[in-house]
Amino acid sequence: MDSEILVRFDDDTLDHMKVETTIFSPEHPDLGVVVFSEENNGMFIARLLELAQDEESFYPIQDLAAFQFDTQRELKEFVKHLPGMSGLEMLLLLNPPPVTE
Repeated sequence: MDSEILVRFDDDTLDHMKVETTIFSPEHPDLGVVVFSEENNGMFIARLLELAQDEESFYPIQDLAAFQFDTQRELKEFVKHLPGMSGLEMLLLLNPPPVTE
């Protein structure tokens, strides 16, 4: 029997950001991430926050990472790819090579 996962957010967070998705580990169902998006100065930002669980629901506890995109389409593609992303891919995204000119 599948049960629905309840995630709670404070109103202030939802006033400024949109919930793109929540992702839970199939091996560790108590581990989860929420992906918020926002537009800021023409850039699209995806924010990943860790979720913690109490007796009733999950709730965001800390920022994990933020990624900036030129278009909303790029952000959506990133969110779509995120659940299947390897740890190596995430490390490379978190630590991009220096830009040389």
